[in-house]
Amino acid sequence: MIKQLVLEMVQAVVSSPSNVRVDESVNHDATLYEVYVDANDIGYAIGKEGRVANAIRTVVKEAAKRNGMKAYVDVKGFVPAPEAAADHVAAG
Repeated sequence: MIKQLVLEMVQAVVSSPSNVRVDESVNHDATLYEVYVDANDIGYAIGKEGRVANAIRTVVKEAAKRNGMKAYVDVKGFVPAPEAAADHVAAG
């Protein structure tokens, strides 16, 4: 539920929404949502002075809190899938 919320919020602010990926890591006391966006969209996902990323973090923390959980959001640049990187190296 929260993973989908993060995905939709980030897709709403970037220019390549189809390239957004959210990975979810759960441990015993918190959940980490790692957001991957296209390299050209990292500025949009973070926002001026981090305002967009901080707003997303605030919404996610409150949503998790209502479910008795803790959640964190980390925005990262796009990392291509291992298969795509291998294809690029073999072609070059």
